[in-house]
Amino acid sequence: MGDYFDAAALGQVLLVSLAGGVGLVALYAFGLRALAAGQEEGRRGATLLSIVCFAVVVAGIALGLYTMLIA
Repeated sequence: MGDYFDAAALGQVLLVSLAGGVGLVALYAFGLRALAAGQEEGRRGATLLSIVCFAVVVAGIALGLYTMLIA
């Protein structure tokens, strides 16, 4: 059975995809919360933080698409 798949590589792929998926969703949720706090209280820092969070999420999505389609 070891000739057909590599369990260590499968574990690495599972761990990285789980961390990336959960991490991006958590970062998106944090960005939404910061955006809401920035609009409610008029704090510019929270709005800037939300923009940074959303930019990182978009970059993560772009990196994932690049890796799947081109690399």
